[in-house]
Amino acid sequence: MQFLLSSPLSIRKLLCSMISMIAQKANDPAFYVETIVELLFEEGDECEDSTWQTAVSLISEDKNLQSHTIDLTLNLMKKTLRPSEQLMKLTVYVAGEFVAEKEGRIVSFIIARFPLQTPQVQAMMVTAMAKICSRFPTYLIQCQKFLLQCTGSPLTEVSDRAKQYVMMLKEVPIAAHVIMKRMPYDMRE
Repeated sequence: MQFLLSSPLSIRKLLCSMISMIAQKANDPAFYVETIVELLFEEGDECEDSTWQTAVSLISEDKNLQSHTIDLTLNLMKKTLRPSEQLMKLTVYVAGEFVAEKEGRIVSFIIARFPLQTPQVQAMMVTAMAKICSRFPTYLIQCQKFLLQCTGSPLTEVSDRAKQYVMMLKEVPIAAHVIMKRMPYDMRE
């Protein structure tokens, strides 16, 4: 990874793709995820969405790897106030989709980091928070408060999504977790 940081800017996107492909060839999902998380931490702005999306597809069937990835990404977030958008996408997606524990830590993370994110990451955060809210009633009030604040966002994608989730959680709170089965990779779907 050291050579990537010192490589010419003109070839970094290509190097990121190559590192991702080589790590995937190792046939070791844990190695791949750790490599990708480090890559996204160091040079995530040079990576395509397919990099974090491939990591998600690899961990989707492995609960231990899901938990490991959540811990790994949240721990990296402590090291920087402004991580790459790609690392944020991976973190928020995995946290919202696969949270089974440490939900309080994830809720706090989303609330604290929300204002600093791009519109697409903010939209992902709204979805992640709605999923957490629907699965963990303990956080219902805190999550609903967050979602209500997001309904006032000047970003249409964020405010519309928040409005939908607020209505869904209000009208069918018991069935909301069934309705929100899987977060889409492309949050503009």
